[in-house]
Amino acid sequence: MEKRTIYFRADGDSEIGLGHIYRSLALAQMIEPIFNIVFVSRKISNKVKKNLSEQYDYVFQSISEEKSFYNEVNSSLEEVIVVLDGYHFNTQYQKKLKKTGVPVVSIDDIHSHHFMSDVVINHAPGMSKEDYSIEDYTKVCLGPDYALLRPEFIALTSRINTVDKLETAFICFGGSDPNNLTAKCVQVLEEFENITDAIVITGAGYKKTESNYLENLTNRLTVSHYHDVDDSLMTKLMKDSDFAIVPSSTILYEVLAARLPVITGYFIDNQRNIYKGFMETGAVLGVGNLSTKHIREGILKLTVDKSSDMVSIQEDLIDGKSPQRILKLFQQL
Repeated sequence: MEKRTIYFRADGDSEIGLGHIYRSLALAQMIEPIFNIVFVSRKISNKVKKNLSEQYDYVFQSISEEKSFYNEVNSSLEEVIVVLDGYHFNTQYQKKLKKTGVPVVSIDDIHSHHFMSDVVINHAPGMSKEDYSIEDYTKVCLGPDYALLRPEFIALTSRINTVDKLETAFICFGGSDPNNLTAKCVQVLEEFENITDAIVITGAGYKKTESNYLENLTNRLTVSHYHDVDDSLMTKLMKDSDFAIVPSSTILYEVLAARLPVITGYFIDNQRNIYKGFMETGAVLGVGNLSTKHIREGILKLTVDKSSDMVSIQEDLIDGKSPQRILKLFQQL
């Protein structure tokens, strides 16, 4: 039996970040055993596209206008599914796709418009079906049971982490970090003598690429800077760390899977729902807006006892079984 094709429509660049791309990649890897995967993007740099093509055995297409994507979906001779991940894929966009007769899945985290998709996935905790305006046929899959994590991070969920020190910080602000929170965070960590090391990850869209830029921001703190790393190295670096400072985006789910105590917050509005949901669980130490002042306050509040409590809650919250749930969901479409 031939595999069906799934089109992932997602964009990512240094302006809007790479979160939609990487979130979609996580879903793609969960379902790739029984589907062909095609990524279609309007906003994606050649560099990012090249990196993705080298890491993943998928088709990556660029389009200049949405019309060409509609036409490709509409003219397909095989049964296909379309997955949308982006805030501009609104009600009208979904309606036009639904007219082609294909099943449509939306990955969402802000529930800002009416959904005509067959399925909506929002892995933020604390959401309910009543938060959504949907069609009668729309299935809503909510919460960390549907955590969109790539295989290396799913594997981390079996890790037992006993917190006994808070000396090495893991810092990552996503694929582009447009506000350069990375540098601000490193400078704050320099103030804390009990913190000796910072493992810093920057993504493909990070613009401060000059040699030793982050290392030169400190005198005392040992900074190890890694740029555009693969998932295997990322998970190793998480295991080498004692706690993390990350935004409430895809990277937060990865850190929670690694069972790391975590200081988190938001720097754009679409991170607020995830932040609020995880704050209510007790799995994170929240600081609200990710300003220098708030990051400093969060570090001051972090203790070994509080960290151990966080890790215990994380084990129940992210159980590592989301791939099975999501694969079953797509098999039914």
